[in-house]
Amino acid sequence: MLIGWVWGIGLWWGADSLVVSVSQALQRAIEQAPDLQAAATDIEAAAVDRERARALRWIPEINLRGFLTLTPAAQGDYRDPDLGWDWSRPGPFTQWVVEGVQPIYLWNRTKILQEAASALQEAAEQNWLRQREEVAWRVAQLYYGTLYVQALDELRQEAEGLLRRALRLLDSLLAEGAEGVRQADLYKARLFEEQLRLQALELERQHRVLQEGWRLQLGLSSSVQIRPLDSALQRIPLPIRPLEEYQALALAYRPELFGLRAAMEAAEATYRVTRLDRLPQVLLGVRAELSLAPHVSRFRNPFVYDPMNARYIGAGIVIRQNLNFRLTALALDRARLRREQVRAQYEALKRAVEAEVAQAWSEFRAKDSASVALERALRVANEWLRTEEINFDLDLGSAKDLVEAVQARLELRRNLYTVLYERYLAWLRLQRASGRLYEALMHQKRGES
Repeated sequence: MLIGWVWGIGLWWGADSLVVSVSQALQRAIEQAPDLQAAATDIEAAAVDRERARALRWIPEINLRGFLTLTPAAQGDYRDPDLGWDWSRPGPFTQWVVEGVQPIYLWNRTKILQEAASALQEAAEQNWLRQREEVAWRVAQLYYGTLYVQALDELRQEAEGLLRRALRLLDSLLAEGAEGVRQADLYKARLFEEQLRLQALELERQHRVLQEGWRLQLGLSSSVQIRPLDSALQRIPLPIRPLEEYQALALAYRPELFGLRAAMEAAEATYRVTRLDRLPQVLLGVRAELSLAPHVSRFRNPFVYDPMNARYIGAGIVIRQNLNFRLTALALDRARLRREQVRAQYEALKRAVEAEVAQAWSEFRAKDSASVALERALRVANEWLRTEEINFDLDLGSAKDLVEAVQARLELRRNLYTVLYERYLAWLRLQRASGRLYEALMHQKRGES
């Protein structure tokens, strides 16, 4: 099952490791997400309601009533007003009644109900798209969080290698009594070694948390370890547009806004239907009845109704008018308030979306500038480290300066990884705010991290 999920391009690293791209992980998460399954059920239910609204056009009310019992026989002529009942000779009696109503003129009530049902179905579909964006955001956090922890762990391992080399060198220089090397330098190096061990424990904890998140998100066994297809965090060019374009994209693509627009249409349709409750409805009523009591003689006068032996079918025009005008007025007020509420929610959400886009755009610009500055600082640190290594090899430098250069370079690389991770999350947050996160992740190329 897992091998089939790799889609032919994932690679196994060990028996329990699975390498996936962000688009593969997202596709799997969409298939497994219970909130998306619940949202899909809402869409199906809304589609059923829409079909039900369409079905109201033809005979929306039809019912059948019937029963079977025992009744006594009549004593004497059935037309005798003093007729008695003979309980010594009971017999079967059954009655079946079919009643139906066909609308003739309802002031477009059925059409408006269909419009409301269609709007509610659209709202359910937009809710599914909103849930998909949430799933995409969770997958993005897991994917790039795993890349970030992996980069920090590789940096820690590199630092441990350099530190072991420095400790051996310090021990040798102290034993030789070299000038410029103090016992304090050795203690500082060992203190840094303990700090690296603490970092290893913290990275291991973060790794476990991320793998548990992968397990829950993708529905995998706890023994499977997820590894990103991208090898490392890099500063790649990310397209950035003017703020106004992202705000326009958000207003055009955010499913929350589309959902509220659909809710506005549904609220408007509900208000219009409630207004129609004050008007009379013209219907066609049909009624058919069959009553049988074989042990009771049938009364054959066509102008007298015989409840024991009846055969009847008829139709007529029905006018239905709701006379509870007080309750109708209250229901209309409630529908009007609901319509105004949804309109206000839509306007509030529009402003919130524009503010969210502006904040994400500003955050990305800040992280992008910080990454550029840190890359420049790292180039300076690399030059410093090379200079100190050359000076130390020529006995022109000190071990203290060399250790400080190594520590400065490691700290800058750690800060750069952190800023690159935050920069990419800020870009993804901008895509999410503009309603395009799913497309951004699904169309991402390998190495863009």
